[in-house]
Amino acid sequence: MNKRAVGSAYENKAKEYLVSKGVDVIKCNYHFHKTGEIDIIYYDNEFEGGNLVKYLCFCEVKYRKNESSGSAIEAVDYRKRKNISKVAMGFVKQHNISMSQPMRFDIVTIDGDNINWIKNAFFYVQ
Repeated sequence: MNKRAVGSAYENKAKEYLVSKGVDVIKCNYHFHKTGEIDIIYYDNEFEGGNLVKYLCFCEVKYRKNESSGSAIEAVDYRKRKNISKVAMGFVKQHNISMSQPMRFDIVTIDGDNINWIKNAFFYVQ
């Protein structure tokens, strides 16, 4: 299986995992011009201070068979976070989403057979 097919298989596995946790997936593999791609975009409900908050989430999926090339979380470096941030803002503008909409950046790591959903993994990078 080539690298892209492996990536797609694990992105699908991450999507299934997120759906099992109750998120509402709205887009997978969103491309914004030549800027880049976001693996999964979804809404996730969280209780904060007794109130239900609906977050628009932009998620990067990273898979590592083993840690010989570093952990999956280490692969989402500053450059990658900056690129994801630009693509997210492209999505927001393209879909006329209000900037008052609560948003966050998540990462789903898959290290071997372990899936880890890191909510609010990083902040917007300009």
